[in-house]
Amino acid sequence: MLQTVKGNPLVVINVLAPESMILALGQSSEAFTTDIGQEWTVAGSEELKGVLVPTSTVWKLEAADKARQTATFSATVTYDPAALLQSQQSSIDGMIASFADRAKQLTDAQLAQARSAGKSRTVTYVNSTRDGSTIEVLENTVASVGGMKVTVGVHIWREDQPPVLPSPHAWTAETLSGQRVEPLPQNNTQASIDLDQYRPKADADTASSPNENDGGKPPADSGGDIAPISLKVAKVKTSINPTAGPAVEIALTPESAKAFEDFTRAALGQKTQLLVDGDVIFEPVVREPIMGGSVTISGLDSAQALAVERKLSSSEAKIIVRLAP
Repeated sequence: MLQTVKGNPLVVINVLAPESMILALGQSSEAFTTDIGQEWTVAGSEELKGVLVPTSTVWKLEAADKARQTATFSATVTYDPAALLQSQQSSIDGMIASFADRAKQLTDAQLAQARSAGKSRTVTYVNSTRDGSTIEVLENTVASVGGMKVTVGVHIWREDQPPVLPSPHAWTAETLSGQRVEPLPQNNTQASIDLDQYRPKADADTASSPNENDGGKPPADSGGDIAPISLKVAKVKTSINPTAGPAVEIALTPESAKAFEDFTRAALGQKTQLLVDGDVIFEPVVREPIMGGSVTISGLDSAQALAVERKLSSSEAKIIVRLAP
């Protein structure tokens, strides 16, 4: 700028006017004030797989801490549904194509879910009111494509400032499945588990229930060195997984959840069977102890899943779990 003015002093106005405009805008921005709880919306865009997807970000001043000299802002980002679906169309088409003949078994509602896409982001910032620097950031992104939902949490903070935002819930939640394939180390034993309760019972006891609290009856052909158990169902529902097909999600009663956990600890590495009304509906290999009383049964078609759900919806419904003969 100085070289231009030295070369021709008459252009000083042309040179300084744009700089003055920028300075004025900066001063105006610094004078901007907002109240706690006040929101404002900013339009933008984000490129996803080569498609420019319009976004809308709602900013909000959440809180101010005079003692720490910080201000907390949140930004909630939503994506244009039509543009987002367009950006994910190739992935959805490939996923549905991988269903092969199973795609013919999907209902209209399930197919519509498989063809859907969604995304949202929530970011919380803790900024210093002394110098405007960012001290801490917490970001949660939820994306769903083809019926599958993924939640990603990112928490970043400065080492010299203790974090004040709560860690994402997903970091402490634990979802376990009987179909996990990672084997446990051979020395991963639990001395607190009484394995004798799963040993074969004496002939005099075979007529009694394998679990007196639940009142179930073991199948006559149960085998192996771990006795069958009977589990009570607290809640059951069917769901659709685009990659695994229909599934039945089962929540056990607290007593049965504990019995199932002890059983799976004793049966590590062995093939088991789950029976409903005497029919084998699932044969998983136990790769890890299953805690929490949550069981997901997959590998069924829609009719089979609904049939299992109906059978387990009864207040007297029970599941027999045993080692595979």
